[in-house]
Amino acid sequence: MSIVRIPPGTYSIESIKYSGRVIDLQGSSPVAGTPIITFNNNSTANQILLPRLAMPSLPSVSPGAKLVGTPLQLIGLQARATGGASVYQIIAPTQPGTQDLALVAGPNNGDQIEFRVLIASDPAQQWRFNSLG
Repeated sequence: MSIVRIPPGTYSIESIKYSGRVIDLQGSSPVAGTPIITFNNNSTANQILLPRLAMPSLPSVSPGAKLVGTPLQLIGLQARATGGASVYQIIAPTQPGTQDLALVAGPNNGDQIEFRVLIASDPAQQWRFNSLG
C-alpha cells in the first residue's frame, strides 16, 4: 500500500464502493464514545462504526482551520452542525490491508478515527478525496 500525498486544501471524502455518496463525521453513535460515519442519506443501514484509539499529543486546531506542515498532511472536511471539528490529520496506515487511512480530529487531541476495509478482498472498499477548492 503506497502513501499518496494530498495537496493542501479542502476536500470531501467519497466512498468508492458506494459511488457518489459523501460521508459525514457524526459525533455520536449507538456505542457511547465511538465516532460514526454515515453516507449522505443518513440511513442507519449506511453507518460505519469506527473505533476511537489513544493517540499521542497533537497540535490544537480550530474547527474549519486549514493547516499545512511536513510531515503532517492535513485536510479540511465539512461537518454537520451536530458533528465535531472539521479539520483532520492524515495518518499513514500502520496495518496495510486492514485500513485505508486514519484521520485525527482536532481540537479533540488524542482521538484517532480509523477508516477500515471491512472485506480486505474487496478492492471496491476504498475512499477518494474530492477537492472542494
